[in-house]
Amino acid sequence: MCDQYEACDDCLRHPFCGWSFQPNSCFFVDDVTKSNISVTTCPTVSFIKQTSDLSTRPHTISLALENLPQFHGLYECVYTGYGTELQTSSERISEDEITCVIPPKENISLFTSISDCFGFNLSVLINNASVLSTFVKFFRCDLPYS
Repeated sequence: MCDQYEACDDCLRHPFCGWSFQPNSCFFVDDVTKSNISVTTCPTVSFIKQTSDLSTRPHTISLALENLPQFHGLYECVYTGYGTELQTSSERISEDEITCVIPPKENISLFTSISDCFGFNLSVLINNASVLSTFVKFFRCDLPYS
């Protein structure tokens, strides 16, 4: 029943399921395991800030986080959109902040811009396992799109 869920949010919507980050999996919770579950809320992004000084390299995005457990390992960011996926490095700055390197300009051209709007899904991976994702916009985005 619970193993059908691949994302933390979907898993924790079900009252009899619990989420484990290592490995990323949803599992059935009985009375015995209920008291041992540490993940009751999925990680979320509360604020996104793009590098304001564009003369510095590399350009980064800072993600303010809530509820992300402390993990040791390799942090990476994956930008997905318009049929393209680009992976960049990431660093956990503090308990509640991660920075992601923005793909280089030559790779950005792989994405399609729409009316001065540039958006994509950004996932944070730890040891190649996705722990959270959010939608990120660049430039002026006046038109809604999916």
